[in-house]
Amino acid sequence: MTRKIAGIATLSLLIILIISIIFSLYTNFSIKTTLKYPLYFLAIGVDSEESGVSRTDTLILVSIDEKGKTLLTPIPRDLIIKINNEERKINSVYEHFGIERLFDEIENISGIRPQKYVIFNYSIFKEIGDIISPVKIFVEKDMFYQDYHQNLNINFKRGYNNLNGSELLSYVRFRHDEYGDIGRIERQKQALFAMLKTAQERGFFTLLELVKTVNEKTTNTFEIYEMLNLYGKLKSSNLTFMQLPIKLEGNYVLIDEHNIDEFKYKISKFKDPEENEKQLWLLFTKNYENNAYSFYTYIFNNWKEKGYQIKILDKKIDFQIENKVSYIFSKNNQKIEKIKEDLEKHYEKEFKIINNDEYYLELIKFFSDNLIDTTPYDALVIMNE
Repeated sequence: MTRKIAGIATLSLLIILIISIIFSLYTNFSIKTTLKYPLYFLAIGVDSEESGVSRTDTLILVSIDEKGKTLLTPIPRDLIIKINNEERKINSVYEHFGIERLFDEIENISGIRPQKYVIFNYSIFKEIGDIISPVKIFVEKDMFYQDYHQNLNINFKRGYNNLNGSELLSYVRFRHDEYGDIGRIERQKQALFAMLKTAQERGFFTLLELVKTVNEKTTNTFEIYEMLNLYGKLKSSNLTFMQLPIKLEGNYVLIDEHNIDEFKYKISKFKDPEENEKQLWLLFTKNYENNAYSFYTYIFNNWKEKGYQIKILDKKIDFQIENKVSYIFSKNNQKIEKIKEDLEKHYEKEFKIINNDEYYLELIKFFSDNLIDTTPYDALVIMNE
């Protein structure tokens, strides 16, 4: 499942790269547009390995206000929805029902109806890389890996490397070191920002070739003059990632009904998750199996403290840690004692603050494997019976 997280990170940054390339002509023209803000559009990534199949690999709702403030909301591809009283994953909607029905489902989830869309697959990554190459990348250590089945041949030396499109694609696909997919995500970010910087440094005719390639390799509902205007909004914008409230029940990815209304309010008002400084975010999981009661219900029924945002993963951790007490992993050192005090007050059990990096990385990986980004949370909590 971490591959999906990596796919989301790659697609998000690739969107930025593509938009910047298409819209780089903006500074050479004065463009009037019919675009109305706030503008909402859906970015749809199709896995290039799924030949002949239009099932989406990644969905991102992009929101842009009049001042250019931009929110990116990834929609999990395995999110369960209902159509005609039948449960299905949201990534199958476009294939079976078309774009308008997909817009309907996005609106049902977020309260926002997309006005436009852009569809592309990952093959464009290599093609853009070939046009702007060489792209200068700093490789932190020697990388070597061969996989003839995936046509993957990696042999990079530590230091600065000048990479072409094929080499860039190999670089971002590499995950065969001690950091696994977490390391791959960081390499993808590094490569994409390097590509963006390189593209901006190229001449006018290179930009024309990039525009031509992107136009040929994507399906979208933007007019060129609209894209140029949009670039005027985005070129100085700070991009903020929003997290759709979800929960896991068994193998099902579902909307977290406890938090979805707050999410809808924030995205409609263009409020960052960080704007509410008084709230502390807690992410709960557990270190036991007990089917006699709902872990989800147990957490919410006992938690009455105000000023917290709660998310729950009802799943036992997949690594070994002593289960005599419950644990708190926190990056908010100023609030950790308050968090510990509130937890012990409401659940009437002992909580131990853990600073062990090995356990922390294991926990981060566990949440990532279950499609949860831990970045927004002040504390991660492991509950024991």
